[in-house]
Amino acid sequence: MKNQRETELEKIGARAALKIGLPIGLIFSMAVLYLSLFSMVNLGVYIIGGKLFWHPIVWALIVPLMFFGLLWTGGKKLKGYVENRFSSLKSSFHFTLYVNIRLFLIIALIFIVGGFLTSFQNDGNISSLKIIGMGLSATLLTFLIATIFTTFTIGFAIVRLAEKKISVANSVYN
Repeated sequence: MKNQRETELEKIGARAALKIGLPIGLIFSMAVLYLSLFSMVNLGVYIIGGKLFWHPIVWALIVPLMFFGLLWTGGKKLKGYVENRFSSLKSSFHFTLYVNIRLFLIIALIFIVGGFLTSFQNDGNISSLKIIGMGLSATLLTFLIATIFTTFTIGFAIVRLAEKKISVANSVYN
């Protein structure tokens, strides 16, 4: 069972993750929602079977709430990285991977569900399923690029902030 000090140190990492990561994630989500207002983008995503993927409820509610939860739980793990003396870069990679794997799995699931709903509306046309595969390939490529980019930028900033605040908190406790 965790004591009060451990819980407070975990919250420091979680707050750091939210302070830096949440505004950026919300800006990204709103940008995606804004893009969905353009009929050419909507048409392109609809054609590849991702109708649900662009639904405003997904990008205005579900994804930001999931992102909030992932940042909070991923941020709580930063305490362990600091205690295990991971380098900032290694901590950033682990944190980014934790958040991105789960976030992109949710995005891929939304894409798959939207694709299957669309393919059933088109009498289960198998070409729609092939196109879903193309969309998932694009999701995987985006995941890889985002993980590399985020490890060296946003994730690194979150880790450095958490490390500093945890260090200060540890000096106060000791």
